[in-house]
Amino acid sequence: MRLHTLLCGAALAAACGGSGGPAGPSVPPATTPGVGVAGGTVVGPTSRLVVPANALTATVGLTLRNTTAVPLDPYAAVGTGVEVGPAGTTFSMPATLALRYTAEQPPLGIDARELRLHVLEGGAWRLVPGGAADPGANEVTAPITAAGVYGVRWVVGAGVVCQGAEARQFDFWLGSWDLTVGTRVDGVNEIVRSGCVIEEDFRSAGGSRGRSVSFLGTDRLWYQTYIDSDGHRLPLRGALRGGNMVLDHELGVGRATWIPLERDRVRFTQESLSGGVGTITYDSVYVRR
Repeated sequence: MRLHTLLCGAALAAACGGSGGPAGPSVPPATTPGVGVAGGTVVGPTSRLVVPANALTATVGLTLRNTTAVPLDPYAAVGTGVEVGPAGTTFSMPATLALRYTAEQPPLGIDARELRLHVLEGGAWRLVPGGAADPGANEVTAPITAAGVYGVRWVVGAGVVCQGAEARQFDFWLGSWDLTVGTRVDGVNEIVRSGCVIEEDFRSAGGSRGRSVSFLGTDRLWYQTYIDSDGHRLPLRGALRGGNMVLDHELGVGRATWIPLERDRVRFTQESLSGGVGTITYDSVYVRR
């Protein structure tokens, strides 16, 4: 899309929470003196691990550590990564891992019942089978059989409109683009449709990366959640207005607008909003590659 900081200037900083791009463990681990054959429970800052009897054959000092060493992923509930340790631990009977999240962490506009526990394997998230979401408790649970890095991630479901002309309103943005300001190329952007949603992969000229997921909700509003490798998160919602896609910041402090000019050019602007009045802070054009 663009550098998120162009919309989130000093006046908007409080509204532009961080996403936590790939980094390192940020919270000391919660640990127990040891869980053995009798089983037990380990409780972390945002997690809980319940080990049944006979899942371990010896006493293990299990740990739960919050971590930001996770992929840049707009489907994820940011900040929910937890490392279960020590590495190499396995459970002969599944243990139950529960991860908690806040309402602001998942992608904007999703059905929280579609959140599920995922495990990090080979640098990518894999769904943990048998999981469930409890939106009332802001918690997801699933049976796990080994230590590793786990997180909360959205699995696209019935909360997204897939069929009909409305679901294709944003298709004019699909393609490979140079994002230009005047004669300067600010970055390159790949926009693809993945089933019922639109995915963005932006690489800025300065080397940062941004990703977003966009979809039409059952309330007939468009939602987009953008995150970048600098730790920014941008939640937007809106609608097609006069042929333009106009998405406002969740807190009403900014606006992003996509204006189709012709088949191979789309104007993209960002505005800061104050008292309902917008001031353009970024004016650019997507040029198809």
